[in-house]
Amino acid sequence: MTIDPDILDRARQMFFQEAMDHLETLEADILALHRGWDPNRIHSLMRASHSLKGGAASFGWQGIVALAHQLETVFQKLFSGQVHVDEELESLLLEAFDHLKAPLLSQIQTGSHDSETDIVTQTFQPSTKKSSIMGDPTLFNCPT
Repeated sequence: MTIDPDILDRARQMFFQEAMDHLETLEADILALHRGWDPNRIHSLMRASHSLKGGAASFGWQGIVALAHQLETVFQKLFSGQVHVDEELESLLLEAFDHLKAPLLSQIQTGSHDSETDIVTQTFQPSTKKSSIMGDPTLFNCPT
């Protein structure tokens, strides 16, 4: 089935508009995590990452999907109390946010981006630091 290019372009433009809002939400709420556990804030983070994941999946941007999914998983762990916020986790989440934001902004501004899968996997290979924070050595190891 072929999708009308005009409809696809309108859907992409709608996603781009929403993506900017979701990126703003992610950044602001990640920066506010140190203020204490707030279920509304964590739900907001889960919704924003989930929405970015779904929108990116619609256009086949698998690296963005993988990283948004991993962020969503971390936020679920925060909500359930399996993970607690400290400076190291906040730094890691901001780093992940930056690597989610870069290919999205490139796609919005130029209509293309470098292989987001390469960007994600080069940045988020398992490490002792990340494993000790998350309790899962593969949490940010997105598939290629």
